[in-house]
Amino acid sequence: MSVTRESVLEALGRVVTRGIRLTALADDMGLRKQEYVQLEQIVKRLADDGVVHRVAGGAWALSPTGRSADRKAGRRRPPRPRRGPAARRARHRAAAGGAARRR
Repeated sequence: MSVTRESVLEALGRVVTRGIRLTALADDMGLRKQEYVQLEQIVKRLADDGVVHRVAGGAWALSPTGRSADRKAGRRRPPRPRRGPAARRARHRAAAGGAARRR
């Protein structure tokens, strides 16, 4: 199998985990050891273009902008409001004019 930009993008699109290491990607694509360097160069070029990015542990994944079919690409969830004793104290201080009474 020839290593092309399109074949790498197709293989990365099939990944269901957070990311995939290059050796696992080469195995998934059915590549031989001699083609590994070419795969690495293509992935690095894709990273320079912003289509893929490196995730923790040295794995690679499609960037959210690189997934045109992904409905959630580019969407971010708003931060959840804080809960618990620290949040209650902060609300109490804000309601009391910035400084809570301390004894």
